[in-house]
Amino acid sequence: MDFTYQEALVVTSLSHQQAELAMASAMRKMGFNDARAHPGGPDGGIDVLSSRAIAQVKMHRSQVGRPDLQRLYGARGRDLRRSMLFFSLSGYSSHAVKYAADVEIALFTFDSKGAVQPYNSAARSISKGAKGLGSPSLIVDEHLAWFLKGIVLISPTSLFLLFDLSVPVLDTIFALAGALGVLFIVAAIGGLMKK
Repeated sequence: MDFTYQEALVVTSLSHQQAELAMASAMRKMGFNDARAHPGGPDGGIDVLSSRAIAQVKMHRSQVGRPDLQRLYGARGRDLRRSMLFFSLSGYSSHAVKYAADVEIALFTFDSKGAVQPYNSAARSISKGAKGLGSPSLIVDEHLAWFLKGIVLISPTSLFLLFDLSVPVLDTIFALAGALGVLFIVAAIGGLMKK
């Protein structure tokens, strides 16, 4: 399967921001290569945006109803070339399903781990041939990814210092890797604190 480093980690439940990032990843697997999440703040009915599609992500405890789908339809405006996708954690009411069929909104469900399933024929058509949709994947926050990279760089350095092999060339290499790891960690923490 085609997973990026950030998509390789799996969690047991998603925050709303992580869900939006995971659905953007699912859309890229469906061929919307420029799909990007727009987490946080007012989104005007759009959580994921692509040049060829818009999507809404809902994590309601109850089924999504027709009004939510109408907001997505309204958010698309006159740009009829864009597909509309809706992702729901809790499924859809019968009125929502009928409305989606009438206005061609692709309905998807996802679970608490981010695994996506097509819910109606429009969704099955869009996702046909997409690999890894049913596989849970977490898009790790960019800052967390840099933090983890920093830990990976520091780990061999600490082991090397623990055994004190005193090989000048290796001392220099591991010291540089460790310093780079510390910079990654500091930058990641700084980025997380700005959020």
